[in-house]
Amino acid sequence: MSKADGNVYVPKDKIDWNYDSNLIFAQKTYRKRPFKTLRDISKLVSVIFVILMLLLYAAFFVLLIVAIVNFNWHWSIVFIGIILVILILPVLRSFQKRAKFLRTIKRFKEENGSVNVNKLTKPYSTLFYISGQTDIRIETEYDVFDIMFFPTNSKRKRVMFNSDGKSAIFFSPIPLGKFGTILGLKPRVKRRDIEFKTDYDGDKTFHKILLLNPVPLEIAVFDKPGRPVRVSGPGEKLSDYSIENSSSMLRLIGSYL
Repeated sequence: MSKADGNVYVPKDKIDWNYDSNLIFAQKTYRKRPFKTLRDISKLVSVIFVILMLLLYAAFFVLLIVAIVNFNWHWSIVFIGIILVILILPVLRSFQKRAKFLRTIKRFKEENGSVNVNKLTKPYSTLFYISGQTDIRIETEYDVFDIMFFPTNSKRKRVMFNSDGKSAIFFSPIPLGKFGTILGLKPRVKRRDIEFKTDYDGDKTFHKILLLNPVPLEIAVFDKPGRPVRVSGPGEKLSDYSIENSSSMLRLIGSYL
């Protein structure tokens, strides 16, 4: 992307969510600073807690290695099972959220006889990628809503959209959470281009919706370098589409019935 084609391109390593957020900036500006002694005590307690948690993690993996070396397969299976459950929980949550959304759409259609739902193909595969085209089409008597899934499979992820609507930056959770923050670890940052193609050529009023499902922890919009990021939410209009979650999308469609 370049400025020549009307897009705002900002290198992802130049964006810091914690620095740019208006909300966080205001919190840092106006909150009262604790006494230095309290800050030192709080920091010491946090460091001790991090050390204890790291020792706990280390003990867990040592026990796993010992169990494997000593051919204690019962304990090995238990430890490996715990690790797999921890790793697979975000994926299971994503499937559960998508299944809940599909049930909600089905119920919405049954409650509103004039609503038609089309193009609903491969609803679960789009949990892992952005299709770049219409994933669901909902038609009412006078309006058509083309919807594309925008998945964030971790509820702790933050998403920052460029104001031109052509790309977004994903901020993954910092490894080990607060422990990782104290240890100086940084979140993984990934940029994704957004393309939303549609083949609708009818006469009804046409709407495009980027559906956050599952929803991230927070979304924001980045206007251009030198300006703070503004914290956003459902209903934000970017490019030729609006950003919605499942609840706000159904309210939007319902307002046209």
